[in-house]
Amino acid sequence: MSGLQIKSNFGYTTTQVNQTQVTPLTYYNPAQTNNQSSSSFGINNLKTWIVEPQLAYKKVIAKGSLDVLFGTSFQQQTQNSNAITGTGYSSDALLQNLAAATTITLKGVTYSLYKYNAIFGRVNYLYQDKYIVNLTARRDGSSRFGPGSQFANFGAVGAAWIFSKETIVQNNFKWLSFGKLRLSYGLTGNDQIGDYKYLNTYNPITGINYLGITTLAYSGLPNPKFGWETTKKFEAGLDLGCVNDRVLFGAVYYRSRSSNLLVNYPLPSITGGIVILENFPAIIQNSGLELTINTVNIQAKNFSWHTSLNLTIPLEVAKLVSYPNFATSSYANSYVIGKSTSITKVLHATGVDPQSGVYTFFDYDHDGKIAYPNDWQSIVSNGTQFYGGISNSIQYKGIQLDVFFQFARQDQRVNMLASYGSPGIMSNVPEYAYSHSWQAPGDHTPIQRFSNSNVTASTAFGNFSSSDGIYSNASYCRLKNLALSYQLPIKLKNVLHIQTARIYLQGQNLFTFSNYIGLDPENQGAIPPLRVLTAGIQLKL
Repeated sequence: MSGLQIKSNFGYTTTQVNQTQVTPLTYYNPAQTNNQSSSSFGINNLKTWIVEPQLAYKKVIAKGSLDVLFGTSFQQQTQNSNAITGTGYSSDALLQNLAAATTITLKGVTYSLYKYNAIFGRVNYLYQDKYIVNLTARRDGSSRFGPGSQFANFGAVGAAWIFSKETIVQNNFKWLSFGKLRLSYGLTGNDQIGDYKYLNTYNPITGINYLGITTLAYSGLPNPKFGWETTKKFEAGLDLGCVNDRVLFGAVYYRSRSSNLLVNYPLPSITGGIVILENFPAIIQNSGLELTINTVNIQAKNFSWHTSLNLTIPLEVAKLVSYPNFATSSYANSYVIGKSTSITKVLHATGVDPQSGVYTFFDYDHDGKIAYPNDWQSIVSNGTQFYGGISNSIQYKGIQLDVFFQFARQDQRVNMLASYGSPGIMSNVPEYAYSHSWQAPGDHTPIQRFSNSNVTASTAFGNFSSSDGIYSNASYCRLKNLALSYQLPIKLKNVLHIQTARIYLQGQNLFTFSNYIGLDPENQGAIPPLRVLTAGIQLKL
């Protein structure tokens, strides 16, 4: 049939990981007694397959082209793993042989099966090469939900107008080489919660028996009623090309509202469980702007300079729009309607007492003591005002220089003050923590005194760890990548009978400019990314 295409995608993946970890007798201090060598063996098998048959139909209608797609998707994932430990080997030479162990312990066996099915369709119509309409619809089913909740319907509608092809634009805006306006609105779903969460699940307890039978421990309370998490997203975009596309500009505004969020809801201890998975009855909103600019600054015979800039401005980050019966929920002391869920209610730190050398805090209810929840009223936001990157590529004959900077303007990130100053803990501390700590009466410092057993100092540090004192500005600008290379001229390569001859020098994470108090402003609390320098010669004969 003219215009009809029948096709299918097939995929199969299998991954097997075998791990062995040995602990020989030479690992232990010889002065210690009762040392035992041991070995652990782990096997993890992961198998996935997918089949997606599709029907595609294309036809020219009037002054446009119609593109229709209909298909289904069948997916399955099986994971099987186990871990075994052996102890009491007579010789370290036998650690790889589990049969030589005196005691063999099964640490755990895991099996899970995930199935996903979907049916989907798409209709796209392009009229006069400048008006575009796109409709999609789908029905998804997941084995991660209980009976009656496994299937859900989703869809989207989009439209675009390439206005640079209009005659009035071409005649009056000759500098505009391309212009496109696009709008879309759609509903998507999420089932990324793990398997068997809707069932009452238990785990065997290794080594503990009752009347000779292996005992079981609770691992998850059942909730067969939760279903698909859904997100409604609106997006508007503008794409412009100027001066024969030497300047390309893109702007996108997005707003998404998520409902029925799949979260672990806290439970009182009398229920026998800690949390239960359910659909969060709130609406969470995210919105923002995404901007991109690509420019060809200079384009000559032997010299060129290109610049690229991307900037994201989050306007709303996980804003709590609504929550039925919020005042009586377990989140009433954690979140605020109309505020971001990334906020944290904490104590307000008022510095270090110059006389006692311990942290002090604001007493909101003026009762003479610091207690939860009345004094946990300071709101800390972990939001980011903007982030992005800028790259430049400069080429002169055979020499090319590429530079990329990454930047972010972000407030209220946990700093290193949360980790140093705890009484009774012996550890190495950064020079900053030592030089800025309280030493004698009258000192004005940001860090309280170090003490081995002072109860007041210990209580103060515990409160400080739940205060706004451990948050600070984490804005930064980082020279992420720098690359310099040289290509031999074509004439010289022809003389030497070489296809490619290139010398290069590359650097990653070379410099970071930030006032953040800590190891790394991008990954707070973690070790900064490695600074890497690479030099090489590339030849192709």
